[in-house]
Parts: sequence; structure tokens; C-alpha cells
Amino acid sequence: MPRRMSTAAIYTALDSLSQGFEQALSAIDLLSRAEFANRDLFDGCRMLTEEAAAWSRYQVVQALGDKELRAWTACGRRSEDWEKRNGKAGEGRPASKQSRRTTNQRGSKPS
Repeated sequence: MPRRMSTAAIYTALDSLSQGFEQALSAIDLLSRAEFANRDLFDGCRMLTEEAAAWSRYQVVQALGDKELRAWTACGRRSEDWEKRNGKAGEGRPASKQSRRTTNQRGSKPS
């Protein structure tokens, strides 16, 4: 069973993974310029590394997107529940102090 990780830890790991791929690509470039190097071999390594980097980042970002969407949805539900419990559902809240003063002057209760 997969271990639950914080979102921040996942973003940090993704950054480390990206840095690792960049280091590997830099090493491949350096080796491909060496006189003894088989250029075709390193061109193939470069393509494989770029593909692995793109695929792994895509998979992580897709999973993170799903996780972030679930968190956002849960937060919205909690907010709606709080508004219902506190009689705030459907009420517009004044956006500024001036709006609150106007609301108070009209005799409405402030939000």
C-alpha cells in the first residue's frame, strides 16, 4: 500500500527528480563531445533520458492535480458546511469597510 506523503514533500521530490534529469542530460552532453565518445550512443541516451523525464514529470503532475482537486473540493465543502451552520449560506459579504458601514447603516446585521 502506498505511503501517504504531504503535498509539499511530493513537490520537493519532483524538483529533485527534475534536477537529477538535468544533471544526467548535462553529463550526456559532456560525454558526447568527448573525442572517444560514440555520438550515436549518446544521442540515444539523450532521447531516452528526455523521454523518461517528460513521462515521470507528467505522471507526478497528473497525480498531484488529482490530489489538489480533491483538497480544493473538500475545502469548499467545509466552507459550505460552515456557512450553513452559521446562517451565512447565500449571503453576500461586504467586500470593504465602506460596504460594511453602508450595510450597518441600513440596519442589516454585519457578516
